[in-house]
Amino acid sequence: MEGVNINYAAAADGTVPYMVMAMSDISGGMADTAGDIQLEANRCGVVYRMALDTATWNTTRMEPLVAGGPYEAAATVNQCSADSISNPDNVLVLKDGRVVIGEDTSKHENNMIWVYTPAN
Repeated sequence: MEGVNINYAAAADGTVPYMVMAMSDISGGMADTAGDIQLEANRCGVVYRMALDTATWNTTRMEPLVAGGPYEAAATVNQCSADSISNPDNVLVLKDGRVVIGEDTSKHENNMIWVYTPAN
């Protein structure tokens, strides 16, 4: 897991009642069938969104917001598609709900900064 972010003002007023978290690479024990949490493997990473109970600031469920991929291990450049995220590192939730995603990757020729606009 990498960056975690809440826009506290937007969560408190109900505009964006979500926490966002980046998982840079989902593999190994994170992608097996053991334990309480099973995730689908994704070597390019996933950004998850978690609805907040703003009275307690607790969350009980995470859902994928944006996923990287596909992953091509044999590629010499851009092992993760340049059309999507690769190894998301830092995230920032804006007041209007958009999410800024910063990469820290060797799977893109250049690291990128993405601005993702959720559908809802």
